[in-house]
Amino acid sequence: MTDGKPFGGETFPALLHDPAVMEAFGNLWRNTPVDGTGLQDRFAAAWAYAVQQLKDTPGTSAGRS
Repeated sequence: MTDGKPFGGETFPALLHDPAVMEAFGNLWRNTPVDGTGLQDRFAAAWAYAVQQLKDTPGTSAGRS
């Protein structure tokens, strides 16, 4: 979600100052809603889903304290 800002395609670490990247991170930190659900909420849900899928997989620590 860059809000139309152009991406310059620079390499790291210069890309961190790219207007599109800065806007995308801003939208993440502001938890900007997409179809009613904030980006941080979606990100957290994706990780929760990944943990659920991997929790019984040998060789992973998903689900362990």
